[in-house]
Amino acid sequence: MAFEFRAVDRGQSAGATFDVSLKPAQVSATVHRLVNVQPGSIEQEAVIQYRVRYAPLETFYLKMPAEVADSDVQISGADIKEKPRINELPPDQLGEAPDPNTEGGNWAYYKIVLQSGVTGTYDLVVRLRQPFLAGETEQATTIKVEPILAAGRLSDQNGHIAVAKADTLAIGEPVIENLIPADAGSASDLPYPRHRAIASLAFKYNAPPFSLSLPVIAQKEATVFTTIVSGAIIEQVLARDDMLNTHATYLVATSQGDRLPVALPPDAELTAVLLNGNETPVERGLSGDELVVRLPPSAGQVSRFILEISYSLKDVSAFNLAAPALAEEIPTQQTLWRLWIPEDYCLLWHDRVFSRVGSGNSGYVLQKLRASQPGEVTFKLPGQGKDFNFTRQGAPGRLCVMVVGKEVISVVVWALIIAAGVLMLKLSGFHRVLVILAAALAAGVIHLFAPLLVHRILRVGVFAAILILLLWLAQWAYSRWPQLRQQWAAGKQRAAQEKRDAGARKQQKTNVTEQGSEIPDKKKKPSKKDQG
Repeated sequence: MAFEFRAVDRGQSAGATFDVSLKPAQVSATVHRLVNVQPGSIEQEAVIQYRVRYAPLETFYLKMPAEVADSDVQISGADIKEKPRINELPPDQLGEAPDPNTEGGNWAYYKIVLQSGVTGTYDLVVRLRQPFLAGETEQATTIKVEPILAAGRLSDQNGHIAVAKADTLAIGEPVIENLIPADAGSASDLPYPRHRAIASLAFKYNAPPFSLSLPVIAQKEATVFTTIVSGAIIEQVLARDDMLNTHATYLVATSQGDRLPVALPPDAELTAVLLNGNETPVERGLSGDELVVRLPPSAGQVSRFILEISYSLKDVSAFNLAAPALAEEIPTQQTLWRLWIPEDYCLLWHDRVFSRVGSGNSGYVLQKLRASQPGEVTFKLPGQGKDFNFTRQGAPGRLCVMVVGKEVISVVVWALIIAAGVLMLKLSGFHRVLVILAAALAAGVIHLFAPLLVHRILRVGVFAAILILLLWLAQWAYSRWPQLRQQWAAGKQRAAQEKRDAGARKQQKTNVTEQGSEIPDKKKKPSKKDQG
C-alpha cells in the first residue's frame, strides 16, 4: 500500500477523489563489448542490456561515432519494427543536463522501435567489421576503440570491454582513460560468458565517457611441429676388431603421418627396420645413406610409433660413434645411449655433452621414456663385456669416447712412473717432494676435465709407485751403508770393551772378597774356650 486514510467521525459519510497517472519508465543499461583483433580485420560486438522498470517501453536509443556508423553496422534484437539512423536525439530524451559524451563530437544515433512495449531486460546486439592491417614485425599499429553506448534518458550506464586477438598478434601496453583494468578470466569482471571465453585483456567502466587505444604488433608465426621424437635410445657394441653393431630406437609422435627421412652413417650395412615391432618397407633417399620410412596416416590425430633401426659398421673409431640422424626440423627431446666395450678395455674419457649415468638410473630413464608407448621399449642388444650409459637432452648426434686396453694403459703408466722415479734419483728428498706435489696439482686440474683418466692412472700406478718407493729406500740405504758399517763396527767394539770392563770389575770384586775373609775381626769377643 502506498497511502492509507481513516474517517474520524464514523457517523458522517466519507469519500475521496484521487488523480492517478502512470509512473514514467526508468531505464538503465550495461554494455558488454568485444573487440576481436585479427590479421585482416577488427570484429566488434556490443551487447547492450537495457533494464526497464515501472512502465513498458517500446523505443530505445543507442549512439556511436559517425565514422563507425558509416561502416557496415548490423543491429539485431527481438521484435524490432524499425531501426532508423537519426542525427540527434529527440528533446524529450536529452534530459535536463546536456550529455557530456555528446558535446564536441560527431555522433550518430539509432532509434530502435519495437512491436510492443517491454519491461524488465531487453538486449540489443550491435556488430560491425572494420579492415585492419598490422604493421611489420616489431612495429606497433595503434587501434582506437570507439565507444558504442546506450543513449536517451538513462538513470545510469556502465560497461565491460573484452579484447581478443589472433595468435600471430601481440598487444602492447594499452592507453586508457576512465577505464579500470579487469581480469579477463573473472566472471565478475567479464560477466558475459561468450566474450570471456576468448578474451586476453579486459576493462570495465562505471560511467562514460572513456577512451582506449591498443598498440598491436605482428609476431612471427611459430613453427608447428607435426612430428616429434620424445626419446632416442641408442645401443652400440664395439668389438676388438673395431666392428660396431648399432640398434637405434626412436619414439615418434606425429599428427601428419608423412615420410620420415633417416640418414645412416656412411658405409653402414642395414640389418632391419621395424615399426611398432613389425618389418616396414623403406625407400632410398637422394643419397645412398638416406632412408625414407613411411609412417601410417594419422587422420589429424596424434599417433605414436616405435621406429627401430639396426645396422653394422666396420673400422669404427671410438672417437666418432655416430647414430642415425633424423631431419633437422624434427625435434628430439632426450637421448639415452648405451655403449658396450670388451671386458679388458677401460673407458678413460667421454664427450662432456653427454652425462654418464649408472645402470640403475638408466633403467629409470628408460622407464620414463616407455610411458604411453604402443609397444615394449627396452634394450635389445645382448650384453658383451662392460656397459656404459650416457644421456643428453636433444638429438643423439655423435658420441666421442677414449677406450684403451688395460695392458696398454698399464704399461704406459708404469713406464712413465718408473722413468720419472729413476730420473728423480739425482734429486734431493725436498725436491722430490716438490715434484710429487706438482704432479698432484696437475692431476687435480686434469680431474676436472677427465676424471675417468685420473682414476685409472691412480689405480694402475699404485704398483709402479711402490716399486719406485722401494728403489728410493734402496738408494738411501746404499748411500748410508759406509756410515752404517762404521757405526756397526764402533758399536761392536764398544760392546766388546764394555764386556771386558764388566769382566774386570767382576774379577776385582772377587779378589776383594777373598782378601777380606783372611783378616781377623778385631771386634769379635774371645770365647770361653779361648779364655781357658
